[in-house]
Amino acid sequence: FYKYGMPRDGVVEYAIGNDLLEADVEGTLKLKNGRGILKVGTARKPCFRDIRLKMTLDGTTYQHHVKIGFSPEKIAPYTQEPKDFWTFWQEGLKESSGYPLKFTKAPCPEFSNDKTDCYLVRFDLSRQHQTMYGLLMMPKKVKPGSHPVVLTPPGAGVKRIKEPNSRDYFQENGVIRLIMEIHGMNPLMPEQYFEDVRSAFDGRSKGYLYQGIDSRDHYYMKHVYLGMIRCIDFLTQLPEWDGRNIIVQGGSQGGALALITAALDPRVTLCVANHPALSDMAAAVEEGRTHGYPHFSKAEGFLTETFAEYEGYRESEFFLKAIADLYYGRAAVNTSATEQKPSEQKTKNKREARVRLNEDEEIVRTVREGLKAKNGYCPCRVQKTPENKCMCKEFREQIEDENFEGYCHCKLYYKEYV
Repeated sequence: FYKYGMPRDGVVEYAIGNDLLEADVEGTLKLKNGRGILKVGTARKPCFRDIRLKMTLDGTTYQHHVKIGFSPEKIAPYTQEPKDFWTFWQEGLKESSGYPLKFTKAPCPEFSNDKTDCYLVRFDLSRQHQTMYGLLMMPKKVKPGSHPVVLTPPGAGVKRIKEPNSRDYFQENGVIRLIMEIHGMNPLMPEQYFEDVRSAFDGRSKGYLYQGIDSRDHYYMKHVYLGMIRCIDFLTQLPEWDGRNIIVQGGSQGGALALITAALDPRVTLCVANHPALSDMAAAVEEGRTHGYPHFSKAEGFLTETFAEYEGYRESEFFLKAIADLYYGRAAVNTSATEQKPSEQKTKNKREARVRLNEDEEIVRTVREGLKAKNGYCPCRVQKTPENKCMCKEFREQIEDENFEGYCHCKLYYKEYV
């Protein structure tokens, strides 16, 4: 312990337990010349151990904690990936894209300066008139077809967009940035307005992350996930976009939304996710396990079997898996999704179906460029209809067809049996 650069002696109280769980080890440690050695032991199972430290010195109490991972790469999610995970979200994308993209765009002098022209954008996303807002930060003196675009979804909470000009280096380097507000609340409203809404409709047990958690279709964040794709639609319609670079970037809830957007939209070329949330949220159903933000609790009555059943459709780790599968050429969808029991399925088809990218890298590059140019629609089809949104309806049906093996229409993907 150092104070003003000088080592100080004292007694440290410590408590050690698995992350977010009660301590199972407690004690004190004497510091000599500001230092002490605490033996924290090991762990029998993959986990994070949380060392919580407290020391009182000169009438002030200082607290700190350190987390140590034991084989963290072996921590498996409690929730299982649903067999129809990808089919469910493709159907959602189809329904969402069937509603015309509607938005208004107005100058926002409050956040415009010598580096940035700011615009307030209001999105009308669905037939239910769900809305979102965004601040579009444009570099000065933009040129058609010359600028990458960045979509920045927000961290958790009902709040104003905080300090939108604090990242002006994006615009300084010629990057267009769209900073999102996902709750349909005008970010230019006064802070008191947001505080009143938070008091009435946010917080434990009544917050938006709790709404519809016992349903995969009516969960609040479903329209947010799909709304991020409509934001990409908006950005790729800007004449200033360079036609190639689409970036999603965020932290916490925003990190999860960045991963989810990158998984659902093949046009995304770069994803930057900092400590993403919305992962393994049902883990506390199992005694002794730690669950991810927003930390649903048994005491509040949310960790039900129905909750756990539907949780797999919205957890960020399964979207991350989809990104990894696509990047490494593995199956980007769950191709074994049938109503059969595993034993019956193995009897009928002893080989496992998977989808991979075409082994010809030039074909992959060409098709992906075509997808970006057509906003995610199949480049080898004329019409921009929901059925032709990648992955197209024809190939999704071929994936479900046990007798089909071969390439999709544009030769980007290949279904095979191994």
